[in-house]
Amino acid sequence: MKTLLSVLLVGWVVLGVFADDAAITTQSGNIQIVQGSSSTISIESEDLSLYLNKNSVHVTEYYILKNWGSDQTVTVGFPEALSNMYKEAKVSPENETITGFSSSIDGASVPITTLPDDKVLGSGKIVIKRWFVKEISFRPGEVKSVQVDYDTVYEVHPTAFYDVVYFYGTASSWKDGIKHFTVRVYNPAELWIFGLIGGVNYYSDTNAAAAGTLAFNIRQESGDFIEVEQSNVKPAITDALLLTAGAAPAFIQDLGDAQAPPVSKESLALMTQGQLRIMRNWFYAVHGMIFKSRDLADYFASFHYNPQFDNVDRFLTQDDKNSIELIKTFETAK
Repeated sequence: MKTLLSVLLVGWVVLGVFADDAAITTQSGNIQIVQGSSSTISIESEDLSLYLNKNSVHVTEYYILKNWGSDQTVTVGFPEALSNMYKEAKVSPENETITGFSSSIDGASVPITTLPDDKVLGSGKIVIKRWFVKEISFRPGEVKSVQVDYDTVYEVHPTAFYDVVYFYGTASSWKDGIKHFTVRVYNPAELWIFGLIGGVNYYSDTNAAAAGTLAFNIRQESGDFIEVEQSNVKPAITDALLLTAGAAPAFIQDLGDAQAPPVSKESLALMTQGQLRIMRNWFYAVHGMIFKSRDLADYFASFHYNPQFDNVDRFLTQDDKNSIELIKTFETAK
C-alpha cells in the first residue's frame, strides 16, 4: 500500500508492558570521519535497513558520499557504542557485540580494521567501545557509494522490550548533515512494533526530542517492509533512531480485562499481514467467539481467552465495527 502519512516523531513510544522481551545494549551508529577533514565531504543520501530477526538484528547501511573539495584521503569509522545502562554500571558486556561486519566501496569489498577506543562523545553521553575503520580516497567532485552490513544481538531483560537504537547523530560531523535519509524496517520475526520509528536525544534525562525534530514520512508499507524518509537531517551528536518492539502487547495478553486498543492508520501501518489478522480478530476473541480457524483458537488460547459463542456481533460497538473495517482495508492493501 502506497500512501504519504506525515508523522511527527518526537519521543519514546511504548504501549503497555510486554513479556519475553529484550533490549539491544550494544548499539551502532552512523559513518564518521575519524582521521582527515569532513568539511568538504557530504552525505548525499543514506539508506538504512533493519531486519528484525528472532535472535538478532541485521543492519545494512548504504551511503552516497560526495567530495566538494580537492583531492583527499580520509579514514572513516563506524562506532560500536555501549548503552547507557553499561555506562552507568561501569562494566563492559563480553557477549554483546557487533558481528559479521563487512563493507564495500563502489561495489568492491574492502578490508576493515578495528580501532579500540574509550572515547566519550556528546559531552560524556556516548561511550564508544571500538570503531570499524577504512580509508576512502576522493578526487575533486568524486562521488562514492559505501555499503556496510553487520549483526547485533538482543539481551533479555525481565520487564522490557526490544529496543533498537541507531546513533545517526554521528553524521553531524559531515558537511550539511544527511541530505536524504531513508529507513526501512523488515520484520521476518513478526515482532509487534510499538510506536513509530522515533528520533530522540537518546541520553537526555527527559527523553527529549531529537535536534531538528524528525518529521518522517511513512512512504511505503507492504507485506515486506515499512519505509520512512526525511530530507535535510542535521542532527546533534546524541541523536538516535529508536524503534521499540516485542512480543504480544498488553491488550492481547490481558484479553479478559482489556479495553479496545486505539486503531489508527499510523499504528496499522507498522503491522505485518499476520498481525493485522490477529488485531481484527481480537475484537471477536475478547467477547468469547469460538474460532473455526485452528491457528486463531490456539493463538488466543495462550492468553485469557474464554470461547463461548458462535457469533458475537451483538456485542460489537460501532467503534469496534469501524476499527474492523479499517483493519480490513490494510489487510487487502498488503
